Amino acid sequence: MTGTLPTELGLMQHFVFIGLGNNQITGSIPSEIGLLSKLSGLSIGGNLITGTLASELFMMPSLQKLIVGSNSLRGVRGNLLTGSLPSHVGRMSMLTHLELDDNFFTGKLPTELSQVTQLKQLFLQHNSFHGTVPIRELQNLTALEQLRLEGNDFSGRISAEIAHMSDLVVLDLSSLPFLTGTLPSELALLTSLRHLNISGSSGLSGTLPEEICVLQNASSCKYGTYGTKRCFLGFDCSDQLCGCDCRCTAANESIRLLL
Repeated sequence: MTGTLPTELGLMQHFVFIGLGNNQITGSIPSEIGLLSKLSGLSIGGNLITGTLASELFMMPSLQKLIVGSNSLRGVRGNLLTGSLPSHVGRMSMLTHLELDDNFFTGKLPTELSQVTQLKQLFLQHNSFHGTVPIRELQNLTALEQLRLEGNDFSGRISAEIAHMSDLVVLDLSSLPFLTGTLPSELALLTSLRHLNISGSSGLSGTLPEEICVLQNASSCKYGTYGTKRCFLGFDCSDQLCGCDCRCTAANESIRLLL
């Protein structure tokens, strides 16, 4: 499908879902879509859409899914969207999925994002967001199951408040070269965690906390260069790094170190 999104979409008051992902749609997102008070899902990722996210998009009271990112299974990038995430995002009390990945967004994340407490999936990867890595700022999002921040310009330390996101299954902090400090031992409190990736975040230092080895659910944890220590593909549960007995087997890997 080609062409642009018509402003007349704002007249379709009966619409509850718009799914136009993975096409060749160009132009901008018409602000008139914000008039659709019954819309629960807007999925327009994997197109060639440009411009910014109009504040009207964040005033739809029923919206649960806003997807303008990529389709990673098909290797499709998100869109060509620019600008920052509007502070109006804090009004989206029903939002569970916010996927902005693989665009050209910039700026700091608005503090109002912490008010969207129903969020389960937050995909911000591969943009140019900056500021302190927003773990402390997002600690109120206790329903989060997937948090992907990789490939941005976030800086600073991974704070202990990560433990408040107790439902996390996926945490990706890879390719964040401005991260500093060590991994907090509080990661061990994330008992649902199955995927942890910090590869390519070369500013981290120290050794892996022994507490991380209790993450028995972690089946695809990936660690890249960590401080001055280096491992190689398939090097499992190294006591050289974490100093613990992880008891990995081919069928039940507790932690996999993957470069």
